[in-house]
Amino acid sequence: MKEKTIIVSDLHIGNEESNIVKFVECLETLDFDTIIFNGDIFDLLFYSKKKMIEHWQYVIKIRKLIKSKKVYYLPGNHDKWCLFMIPFGFLFGIKVRKRIHYKGYIIEHGDFIDFYLQLRKIFNKDIIIYTDPGESGEDDFHNNCIELAQIKRKPFIVGHSHVPKIVDNLLYDSGDWIKHNTYIILEKN
Repeated sequence: MKEKTIIVSDLHIGNEESNIVKFVECLETLDFDTIIFNGDIFDLLFYSKKKMIEHWQYVIKIRKLIKSKKVYYLPGNHDKWCLFMIPFGFLFGIKVRKRIHYKGYIIEHGDFIDFYLQLRKIFNKDIIIYTDPGESGEDDFHNNCIELAQIKRKPFIVGHSHVPKIVDNLLYDSGDWIKHNTYIILEKN
């Protein structure tokens, strides 16, 4: 029997633009064994107190929907910036991790990948680091994820960019719940 895993990122609960209502409606229809919250589930950088209070009822619904599931919570750059950098995984009653190796994939939010490659380049001059001088850096972010996937010899599943994308079995970006309302379904034996 195949185990079904749902990977979701960039809900931005508490942000005016979050589509948490649509997410909960979607989650209610899905049959899954495991859920991975891959960063920026809460938005503590650009949150609205009014929206956070309004969204709280949906946090409670999410918690009920995942109660009997296996759950991972990987913080992103928006949901870890609270007092003393304490992530909000405890709200879902789960252990928080920065990165996981899961069924042949490396899963992390992705906000640290560019910095990690900069450090690796100090010791390996063959590493290419893509930097976009323009406004949009999604392509460079995705290229950096692919570069790191090649170094690690495992495909990456990320969020962070808000742009859903799949590239050559090396990169899977789950998109967001602001504009795209996307997630990844991973089915493995």
